[in-house]
Amino acid sequence: MNSIRDYLGFIPQGWETKPIECDGVYYGDVMMQGNEIHVAVAPEYRRRGWSRRIARHVFAKLLETHKFLVTRSVPGDETEPFIRRLGFVQTNEDAQFRYWWLDSLPFERKHHGT
Repeated sequence: MNSIRDYLGFIPQGWETKPIECDGVYYGDVMMQGNEIHVAVAPEYRRRGWSRRIARHVFAKLLETHKFLVTRSVPGDETEPFIRRLGFVQTNEDAQFRYWWLDSLPFERKHHGT
């Protein structure tokens, strides 16, 4: 079972995939090359709202290793609301893609100086 392969029809050469599992339940896969990440949620969990606990579980390990993550989307793609909910911030856009950056855990409260 691999949600990346199911979604794309293949796994691109040079990309590493890892399952998203929490408490023994398979939720999908992440695909990474360097700091670039793409997430594919298993069909039975799509559009059901990822729990904060699962997102933090997945991204805590990745951010500890990589310090920041980037992704990209096609402008107007249906995945963009999901990307935003995870905490990615858009950094740039060209004719093909929007580029996103994440350097803190999803759903982390921001502390502002007083």
